[in-house]
Amino acid sequence: MPPVTELRLAFEDITESDWQHQLERVPRSNLFQSWAFGEAMQTVEGQTPRRAYLYARDLHVGLVQAFTVRKFGVLSFTRILRGPLFFQPAPPDIHAIALKEIKRTFPLLRLNWSTVMPEVAPSPAWQTAAESRGLNRIMDGYETAWLDLRKPERVLRSGLKQKWRNQLSKAETAALSVEEPASVDWLLDHYDRQRRDRRYTGPSGKLLAALPRDALLALSARAQGELVAGVLFVRHGLDATYQVGWTGEAGRDLNAHNLLLWQALLRLKAAGVRFLDMGGIDAAVQPGIAHFKQGLGGETFHCAGVYL
Repeated sequence: MPPVTELRLAFEDITESDWQHQLERVPRSNLFQSWAFGEAMQTVEGQTPRRAYLYARDLHVGLVQAFTVRKFGVLSFTRILRGPLFFQPAPPDIHAIALKEIKRTFPLLRLNWSTVMPEVAPSPAWQTAAESRGLNRIMDGYETAWLDLRKPERVLRSGLKQKWRNQLSKAETAALSVEEPASVDWLLDHYDRQRRDRRYTGPSGKLLAALPRDALLALSARAQGELVAGVLFVRHGLDATYQVGWTGEAGRDLNAHNLLLWQALLRLKAAGVRFLDMGGIDAAVQPGIAHFKQGLGGETFHCAGVYL
């Protein structure tokens, strides 16, 4: 990206097809900046998506989707999750310039309370850029891992951690059948129970159910006719996110989850998906899940934080 000293947000008359086209230009898109997620947030959570393109002078360099909710008739609360996104890798200073422009667009003095979790990794350069523009960090960021599905299948398989690969090999010889279920309601019910039990703060099952079916890839595993595991992926741009995983006791004994994840990766790869976002990794709160996801051998990515 050429040197930039300022960016402009343009809230244009944007169509879904144009947003999808522009999102496909992003090297690694995420679920929260997709059109479908914005529509689901409005339908289920009552949060209005506000979409804008970013320009450096006349050059279109990125996009951002914000979610706004109005309280008490006068206060506006705006959140940006893992954005803005740029069409080319952007240095920390560019991200900081973008956040400063977002804060100018949603000023606190006009009763707008806005927070931004930028899609930028923590570094001394980012800290300097953020502090120089008066950006205040108020929360930790989001941690995930990216898996590059452009790699050949044999390379992906060799990149699996040894224990994970051994479990996959056992699952492939077990009496398991894999299918794409006609409905995902049962899987989202399991997911919501896990969210409550584990105090997971991700999107609710109701919100995920509001996403278009053609954006989802769901797989289930059966052993002796009984459902023992299920997974759900959401596509966005040319990428996807692993969003839901459930395994019963019988499924754990048969390593069904390993088989479902591996088969899903191959189906997404065959469909042209470039990168898979592992959907969040929190080793402190959910060490078992984090260890399982890390077994796929992806590249860890940590958002620098949430900024006010």
